[in-house]
Amino acid sequence: IRDIGVTGVQTCALPISGVFRVSSSSEPGLSWITSAASTMTDLPPIERDPRVAGTLPGSFYRDPAALAGLLEGAFARSWQHAGHRGELDAGEARPLTLLEGSLDEPLALVRDTSGQLTCLSNACTHRGHLVVQERGPCRRLRCRYHGRTFDLDGAFRHAPAFEAAESFPRPGEGLARTPLHSVCGALFTSLAPELDFEA
Repeated sequence: IRDIGVTGVQTCALPISGVFRVSSSSEPGLSWITSAASTMTDLPPIERDPRVAGTLPGSFYRDPAALAGLLEGAFARSWQHAGHRGELDAGEARPLTLLEGSLDEPLALVRDTSGQLTCLSNACTHRGHLVVQERGPCRRLRCRYHGRTFDLDGAFRHAPAFEAAESFPRPGEGLARTPLHSVCGALFTSLAPELDFEA
């Protein structure tokens, strides 16, 4: 888990590419432009007035670093479809790969026994192993690698053979939560939302 600079939001395990740069622009929603463009030196300045704006060079569309900047700067900070509200019964969980083939962020949708839906990081906080392997009923979430156990809200519960460990569990041992919103039953989440969902 790493924090990419959004106040009060703990994000999931984003790939570290060294490309992401937060814009100094005070205008919300535009930092992804600076993030993607910061990898190239031959880009025209960003102009809001279309009468004087330049176009991007063709090389921008073939540059792997520009793509990485767009993925982290635009897609990780925007709202993405995460499923449908009615697909899980109470006490069920299922794995979800956010934007498979692009962000490839391992998440889990979980509905607790009271019916509350939560979206969690699906990477165990110990060694990053997937916690939820397949859709199914659960009372708790348990990593199959070393047996760490989490409550359905992501809170750390237990680690085998750590009973005598001092200063354990430490903060951050639970599974990070991502915000989750529903519109007409469709679910949306974001790793580090730059804009409010309602904006």
